[in-house]
Amino acid sequence: MNFKISLVSFLLLVSFSLIAFAFSLIGVAGSVIDSIWKVVALCLGLSLLVGFAYPHIRGVKRGDFLATNTVFHDNHNHPGATVINLLGGPTAVAMQSGRVGSRIKINFQGRQAEGIIVSYASTFSAAVVKITEMEQVSFNSFKS
Repeated sequence: MNFKISLVSFLLLVSFSLIAFAFSLIGVAGSVIDSIWKVVALCLGLSLLVGFAYPHIRGVKRGDFLATNTVFHDNHNHPGATVINLLGGPTAVAMQSGRVGSRIKINFQGRQAEGIIVSYASTFSAAVVKITEMEQVSFNSFKS
């Protein structure tokens, strides 16, 4: 059982039921919105719905921080040739806007790279991009 899918579907169904309750004709005066509880239910339901829809509407914009899910190993045995993102934090900046599955240019630790957007940003994490290409760094400056 996938807990994330269960939680998302539960919250979406709660938001739809709150919106349906806000527009139900059962109440004190029999009108569409006749009490403060229906207004509160409408506000909660719409805020939950917008919270889920907003990342998909917005996508990834230029200047957003991105997390990477790729580990790079350079074939050369030079210092600084391995880049590993251990915490999944924002290590890249989007240079273009895009949607899930689209290829965008990013600035990855001072280097130009290209990647595919895997997922949008959520409450506690940045959008995730899978790096497909990266410019090569000249290691001539490391040689003595």
